[in-house]
Amino acid sequence: MSVEIFVAVALSQWVLLLLGRYGVPGVPVYVIVGMVLSNSGFVDQSLNDFLVKIVLVFLFFYAGVNVNMESVRRYFREALSLTLCGVTLTVMMISSLLVYLGVDLVVSLLVGVALANTATEVAVVTLRESRVGLIELRNLVIAASFMDDLLLVVVIALTQSAVFKTPLTQGLSTAFLHVLFLAVPMLVYLTMSKWASKVSWEGYVTFASALAFTTIFLASLVGVSEYFGVYVAGLTLSLLKLGRDPTLSYSTKLYSLLEHLTTMLRFFVTPSFFVIIGTYLNAPFIFNVYTPTLLATAFMGKFLGFLIYTRVATNLRTGESVLGGLVMNSRGSIESALALTALTSGLISEELFNGIIAVTVLSSIITPIMIRLIINARSIY
Repeated sequence: MSVEIFVAVALSQWVLLLLGRYGVPGVPVYVIVGMVLSNSGFVDQSLNDFLVKIVLVFLFFYAGVNVNMESVRRYFREALSLTLCGVTLTVMMISSLLVYLGVDLVVSLLVGVALANTATEVAVVTLRESRVGLIELRNLVIAASFMDDLLLVVVIALTQSAVFKTPLTQGLSTAFLHVLFLAVPMLVYLTMSKWASKVSWEGYVTFASALAFTTIFLASLVGVSEYFGVYVAGLTLSLLKLGRDPTLSYSTKLYSLLEHLTTMLRFFVTPSFFVIIGTYLNAPFIFNVYTPTLLATAFMGKFLGFLIYTRVATNLRTGESVLGGLVMNSRGSIESALALTALTSGLISEELFNGIIAVTVLSSIITPIMIRLIINARSIY
């Protein structure tokens, strides 16, 4: 592993310390530092493969643990309908645009799915920092973003398994295995929910670690992506919270674990991941022909999908629907993981990869600004 990547991460953190006081988010800082150092020849991204795998394993585990199963259970139908509306509209708009520009249909659909995602962890933070007290809106956004994440995790797993390069029958068989693997959380829930609520904090951490690495092994054993396996492990821990827990013992341990994972995410995982993402970019990626069109199309697809559904099928007011549509444009690490997986698998070009990352970076800058303007204008109250 190249020691230069650690120098790059350290530099990005110092830059963020200087710029963070002005409200500059971390993602663009990490990506730009990685890109600049890579294009200057200081960092070679080919040396970072092992670190990428470790980081991705953590990211997918965190994504699974971060799922609010209570919101999903209560808002399942609404969230599923909202995801189908927003994702379908966004994928159709993006894939139609890319096919028109001469991109292969399968590649166009992959890009569409990547940019149709709403990052759960980013949406939660965005809502919290916006100090929005609209409980129904918050729960609906969180549940819908979980549906988005689940779809994207499946697509990443299939991409890593090279399904899109295999014959149709083999691809369908692999896809079925991934869906079947979703039975693991329910099996653990039925057999270990009572025990998990009584185990000590030290035992719970050991259990979580054992579960994560066991599902990685089992997944690879049956031909399922290890990233999908560790995501299922995180999802299992979240599902166990729905068990009978009168003293809230398990809920307390889960929230504590999530808090520790969030700290590790901010301390090591997010800066490392996005610095590495930056090393794959070719400057000046912002002027990529795909960037402005993908950004506008992805934004309008998610925004209109949420706005149309909530105005037709819910009691949310127009201002609340507008706010929700903006929050649904929160993007983070998982869509970048799909872009990186597709690039290293030879499914998408460097130009398209640059465009996807540019949309992610610009979304992380533009979306919070627009939300603050909406909140300050008090148009949701």
